[in-house]
Amino acid sequence: MRPTFADRGSLSVDFDAIRISLASPEKILSW
Repeated sequence: MRPTFADRGSLSVDFDAIRISLASPEKILSW
């Protein structure tokens, strides 16, 4: 199964969120 452009876009957003979470875990805890 090839991921659609929409799926790839959502995955990229998830990776960005993970990067932010790893970069600043304190901010996520403050959420």
